Amino acid sequence: MVHHLRPRAVPQLPPPHTTTEQLASFLLAGGFCKTQGVESATSQQAEKQPSDPTIVWNFPIDATFQTTEPFGWPQLSLQLFGPDFMGRDVVRGYGAVHVPTQAGHHEMYVQMFAPKSSSTFQAIQSTLMGTPPEFHNPTFATTGEARCVTRVQSLGTVKVCMDVVLVNMKALDLVS
Repeated sequence: MVHHLRPRAVPQLPPPHTTTEQLASFLLAGGFCKTQGVESATSQQAEKQPSDPTIVWNFPIDATFQTTEPFGWPQLSLQLFGPDFMGRDVVRGYGAVHVPTQAGHHEMYVQMFAPKSSSTFQAIQSTLMGTPPEFHNPTFATTGEARCVTRVQSLGTVKVCMDVVLVNMKALDLVS
């Protein structure tokens, strides 16, 4: 299966955070393996224009995956980075979406979120030190583990377009 991704983001970042870049990576599980393309890539920096709240990356990624069983379907994990008030690059948010299971052009909206500090003191300290809360595992958004005890804040959505081609699905007895 071949995936062409063209992410377009509509993050709602508070001023003055108008510049972001994106890290996109595929999480493979089960019997899936990458046969061509990249597993992760970082986009160029993009800026929000004063009259337009959207940030557009136009960041294509080509990847081909192969499997002998449909277990552990691939996911696209997204991370947004941007400068803090001191100009240091920090993680702005996380999100994830499954690769579509049907062939064709798909437009999906990924809800982006970021972890919150557990107290007001920690929030102030992390802002001054340039170390906002972030997940130890960047693919945390793709799992369900410990999500119910994690405090997060919503950051908006990222629009992801995928063109999916499925090949040899009859050999796996997945189509009638």
